[in-house]
Amino acid sequence: MLKKIDVETKVGGICAIIAIIAGIIEIAFNNFTSAAIAGGVKDIFSTLVAVLVLVVAVRKLRPKKENLSFEQTIEKELNEIQMRYDPLFVRGEKVGYPNVIRYELRTNISCLFSQGENTNGESGRFVDFEKTDHTKMLFYINKTTFGKKLSKEQWAEKAPAISDSFVGCIGRKFQGFCKAIKSSSGEEIIVTFIDKDLKTKVLETNEEAMKLVRLVEYIIMLYIAKYEKE
Repeated sequence: MLKKIDVETKVGGICAIIAIIAGIIEIAFNNFTSAAIAGGVKDIFSTLVAVLVLVVAVRKLRPKKENLSFEQTIEKELNEIQMRYDPLFVRGEKVGYPNVIRYELRTNISCLFSQGENTNGESGRFVDFEKTDHTKMLFYINKTTFGKKLSKEQWAEKAPAISDSFVGCIGRKFQGFCKAIKSSSGEEIIVTFIDKDLKTKVLETNEEAMKLVRLVEYIIMLYIAKYEKE
């Protein structure tokens, strides 16, 4: 039962008990005279009022916890990433798939350093996450980002190599949380979430949502690092 009581309420209750005991002792030392009893009661009530004011003030100042769902947590955290990486990371839309959360990256990643100039360029698919399927997500490797000047044949060789490097990084960084494989073309990376037995896992908690979002941000950093090497 006590676990459900706020910390400030517990502290306030302890202080109140101490004040009452101290008041009774003070009255006893004064031989329970009428003046002593009246003074003791006044002191006790003054202390209780001060404690109540303190408890209320602490509750007002303490930030309220947001009771967000799994999807709401993802949306909130992805929006914050969008603000941090503006104008590189932008909200997209998978036409005809309203249950898919899609984000895109500007194909010219150097726009991140342009300080407001020429930031509205072309964007390409980056990540899809289906709201009704919490077991996987899909990342994309864009030709316009990493191989704009390459022929179709050259890109067919390069895309799998880029995907392999990303898959390896994801496996090392998020071992035990997910596994990643590339598609046959090398232009997609399929990330599946796993449990401790390496079986497919359905993400449900807000803590898992936060880790999913950290994965997204990590792959943004891989994109930037890979782009700088090209």
